[in-house]
Amino acid sequence: MMLNYSYKILGFVYFLFSYFSTSILILIFNQLNIDKARPQLIRNISSHSRLAIRILGIKVNVKHFDKLHGKNFLIVSNHLSYMDIFVISSFIPTCFVTSYEMKETPFLGQVCTLGGCLFVERRSKKGIKKEINSLSHSLKKKLNVTIFPEAKSGSGEGLLKFRSPLYQAAIDSQVDVLPICINYKKMNGELVSLKNRDKLFWYGEMTFFPHFFKLMALKKIEVDLDVLCPISSTDKVILLNESFE
Repeated sequence: MMLNYSYKILGFVYFLFSYFSTSILILIFNQLNIDKARPQLIRNISSHSRLAIRILGIKVNVKHFDKLHGKNFLIVSNHLSYMDIFVISSFIPTCFVTSYEMKETPFLGQVCTLGGCLFVERRSKKGIKKEINSLSHSLKKKLNVTIFPEAKSGSGEGLLKFRSPLYQAAIDSQVDVLPICINYKKMNGELVSLKNRDKLFWYGEMTFFPHFFKLMALKKIEVDLDVLCPISSTDKVILLNESFE
């Protein structure tokens, strides 16, 4: 058990070194221009996510992957853990939308910045038009953009309040919305339940590093990634329905 844990730690140290070094080289090659470098940063985090899920022992069962059709989308997903990033990105190269609060968080902020993330200010609505334009710009460049409408990870017991204005980016760029659903099924062969979910889910006042090191002790994690039917960007009634506000 201890040997396996040690190998995992060493493997993740290698992952971080490789991820940071290649991301920095990409930025330098693109004259430190994040917008210019974003397509390459997205491919970089996607390839490193495939490495991360192997190190963490995560088996992803992808359902209806054919619905991607080679197009780019505004992807919307439920949010349960920081592992969601690895799960999604390992199969769908995409830039993620996260908060300036995350950008200001030591270590995680640097990880997000070097992953080509787009940042929004969830504490104020003053810059919402600029943020929508930023998302639309990336979508028009044929990039996938992923948002978590609940804005933060939750326990999975129910839906949090949706941040609906960001759907405007799909309408402005005429890109369809692709809903996906993440469902953590098992860990170490045991079904995920209310009793053990906190070993996987990260929410509320949980601190990152203590949770992560406990997660590393798990040998195997099974998760379903279900790609649902795309929603046309012309269907404004669905995208901007009051139920999302």
